[in-house]
Amino acid sequence: MSSNVLHNPIHLSTTRTHPQFRLKKPGRIRAGGGGSSSRAAAPRVLVAGGGIGGLVLALAAKRKGLDVVVFEKDLSAVRGEGQYRGPIQIQSNALAALEAIDMDVAEEVIAAGCITGNRLNGLVDGLSGSWYVKFDTFTPAAERGLPVTRVISRMTLQQILARAVGSDIILNESNVVDFVDNGQKVIARLDNGKCYEGDVLVGADGIRSKVRTNLFGPTEAEYSGYTCYTGIADFIPADIATVGYRVFLGSKQYFVSSDVGGGKMQW
Repeated sequence: MSSNVLHNPIHLSTTRTHPQFRLKKPGRIRAGGGGSSSRAAAPRVLVAGGGIGGLVLALAAKRKGLDVVVFEKDLSAVRGEGQYRGPIQIQSNALAALEAIDMDVAEEVIAAGCITGNRLNGLVDGLSGSWYVKFDTFTPAAERGLPVTRVISRMTLQQILARAVGSDIILNESNVVDFVDNGQKVIARLDNGKCYEGDVLVGADGIRSKVRTNLFGPTEAEYSGYTCYTGIADFIPADIATVGYRVFLGSKQYFVSSDVGGGKMQW
């Protein structure tokens, strides 16, 4: 199998050397029948980053029988330690995709989430509060037999995904800083000097991705012109039973208010 990095068949020069590389090679899978012969190991997928995207991809690859390794530099956020991270909205189509990957995981996510898709959601005037547009996310989902849109804590979502992927697959304090693609295998190097060989390397390591930088070269992030402040308030609006979230529109600014369950609102 030829290697691929970020779905890109770009190969680095074979003259590039890293004498400090010490490969961690995948094990062999014994063939059935009790004989001594063996067949090639399953294709190995290396995932840089244990965020939501990296964990979902790892779970999908694992369910397909692939050999998966996830490198995450800091699992404290996944464990619920340190700074609290706010909720994330999961639309019906995303929940359906998760069902296709792992029904048990999808059901756990659905059970832990706060349903907003069965209430009014949309854009309102920032001064008067009158509705500009109401989003009906319930009817399209119901017509197609899809789960209704929910909001869930990012930490809760990551914890569910991490448990399903498995602690034996996720390597903590492992930060991918470089890689070499020789056309047959890709070798990922960590900041601690350890190296791992695989068939595919996926860069899911965020906005400052080392994989992307090494593949395409350094680029600076461009400021969008927007600054966002967010928080969680212990507050239950009078219309909580009928309104899921509202976006209050103003001049070059807006304010979002969303029910996130448990008597809390995200703003």
